[in-house]
Amino acid sequence: MLRYFFDIDERDNAYLFHGLAISKEKEICQQFQNQYPIIFLTFKDIKGNDTNGFLAQFNDCLKDEYQRHAYIRNVLTAESDQETFDRIINGKATPDDFTKYLSLLSLGLFTYHHIRPIILIDEYDVPLNTAHQAECFPFVRDIIGAMFSKGLKTNMNVQAAIITGCLQIAKNQIFTGLNNLAIYTVTDPLFTTGFGFTEEETKALLSTFGLQGRMEDVKNNYDGYHIGKEDI
Repeated sequence: MLRYFFDIDERDNAYLFHGLAISKEKEICQQFQNQYPIIFLTFKDIKGNDTNGFLAQFNDCLKDEYQRHAYIRNVLTAESDQETFDRIINGKATPDDFTKYLSLLSLGLFTYHHIRPIILIDEYDVPLNTAHQAECFPFVRDIIGAMFSKGLKTNMNVQAAIITGCLQIAKNQIFTGLNNLAIYTVTDPLFTTGFGFTEEETKALLSTFGLQGRMEDVKNNYDGYHIGKEDI
């Protein structure tokens, strides 16, 4: 949702927000909708049984975003940066290449667009959990830790970043290289209604499709999330 709203390359999908509550916020939409380059990553499939397996999964899962932004390759002036870019985009990156993943891609996007990109990272903790079970946690922690430290801390090429996961990031040692993190848990009410549907929103959706009589079915199957002060 956030990618489609912010991404400068997704203008054709702006219609997805027509008629929604956000579309009534004219100033917000004018200032932010489809105005930023986006780096969107999900770590949900980065799993392995050993270091080689994890490295292969890092390559498989993270090369797509470099391929999506292949047009920035030639704005990188350093030959070493171009070589790193080529290894990542071709799925042949080394652990050291991945430590530069965010910093290099954000540099290229800012240089090309003259707009600082927004970074969205989903399920950051999946490879860490799996690596712990596979007894190669230090290998995976060092890659992700360096990637985040170089890409998010004192990186003047980044506008903002949002990271989601089940583990609270403040208590995870891979974030020792970061500061000024704003942490929102399921007990925090600030963004409660921005993700998922409240009971009133669910009733409205069912009414739109003539399914008012299915409210109890929906409750039985999907109810049970209590976030902030809301039942979602």
